[in-house]
Amino acid sequence: DDSINRGDETDRILVRWELRSPQVIAAAAHRPLVVDAAAALAAGAVVGLQPDGHDAPRCGALDAGTVLVGVPADIEGMRETDPRRAADWRVALREVMGALLADGATVRGFDRAGWYIIDRQERS
Repeated sequence: DDSINRGDETDRILVRWELRSPQVIAAAAHRPLVVDAAAALAAGAVVGLQPDGHDAPRCGALDAGTVLVGVPADIEGMRETDPRRAADWRVALREVMGALLADGATVRGFDRAGWYIIDRQERS
């Protein structure tokens, strides 16, 4: 327990990391996969979650092959200055990411601007 996490719920996800995959080998060689949210949007991705104009979570569509999930620029600072809004983010992120991951989606990567880039499985 610390001053930031005290009394807060925690979220955990199980991660499967294929250590022999080309992406992991490249990252270990200091050549990580660079993902770009703007390029993903141009290619047809949808925004599943993003900050609104007041840093509150705004949910969107989850029905594309690629879904972008944004997070606030400084969630740790928000947890200290506006714990209620940070809690709203925790719930929204849990709901959106939980729905996507439960449906078989995978996190392709993280954009430096604060986006998870998530790919949904193709259904046959």
